[in-house]
Amino acid sequence: MVIRFFKSNQSATLIVIPVVALLLWLVTFTSAGSVTAEVRLPSPMGEGLGMRVVVWIGSHLLFNKITGLILLILQSMFLNYLVNKHEVLYKRSHLPAFIYCLLMSMMTPFLCLHSILIVNTFLLLVLDKILSLYKGVYPLKLVFDASFLISLCSIFFFNSLVMWLLLVFSLVILRPFSWREWVSALIGLILPYYFLSIYLLFVGRLGHFWTEQFPSYFTHDWIQINPIPSSAVFLFSMTGFLLLIAFNKLRKNYYKNMIKTRNFQSILMLYLLFALISLALLPELNSVHFTLLFVPISIFISYYFLSAKKQWWLDFLVLVWIGLIVLEHIS
Repeated sequence: MVIRFFKSNQSATLIVIPVVALLLWLVTFTSAGSVTAEVRLPSPMGEGLGMRVVVWIGSHLLFNKITGLILLILQSMFLNYLVNKHEVLYKRSHLPAFIYCLLMSMMTPFLCLHSILIVNTFLLLVLDKILSLYKGVYPLKLVFDASFLISLCSIFFFNSLVMWLLLVFSLVILRPFSWREWVSALIGLILPYYFLSIYLLFVGRLGHFWTEQFPSYFTHDWIQINPIPSSAVFLFSMTGFLLLIAFNKLRKNYYKNMIKTRNFQSILMLYLLFALISLALLPELNSVHFTLLFVPISIFISYYFLSAKKQWWLDFLVLVWIGLIVLEHIS
């Protein structure tokens, strides 16, 4: 019943997404104290710049929660829009928005304006530009915009620069070779740091940044994984199980899909791979960092729910998943 409702392409279904998000975030509005997630996002401008921006935006507790909720709703709707716009799935639905809401609201540390929520906004825009390359309309502009957004995001979270490789592989998959497009990608990558250098020149920090501050980023320790709360183990296990059966369904149906769909699925797999690599390069890893993976994961799980035939089984999986989320929120 739940999955059948979100499989519908009626616009009225999308109105339910904000309600779902609000219900999942109720626990954070009824709890006292700060919920700002301490997410370390190292950047060449100094470790924790993304976190400082988040703290500045959400220094007021209620504003922090409301801003995070609104951003999640907008991201869910935009993700659903780009999946339907580019026909990433073989059928239009509102499952991607619903699944993304569930993933991004699984644990109480996720229920605030954290830094990865802002990073995901950049990466959703990048994904839209990349998928638009398939039609080949204004490719130079699309490549430049995608590269510029990745580079801009890397100033706040340097590891997101790994996602530039997603653009490179996407050019290989979706476009015939054109030196102009590759030059456009390089210019888009360099330009934000060029503007940053001009600013640093005026404030007298240019030499210090490029000779000391920037190189110091590459000297941090190997990754340290913080303990995951026991209440989250079942949630991550459930999500992992859904992802595995989604991959199995993708494998079975891969050659049944159109070439366009197969290309997009390959790009999403690369998105997941490079996001994992960017997390592996972090000096410290906690549960909130995994939300960086949730854009492609939500699309893969949506594909499974859209293509599987046993409705009772799908509803059972979703109800168990929601039940685990509720238990984590109230525990």
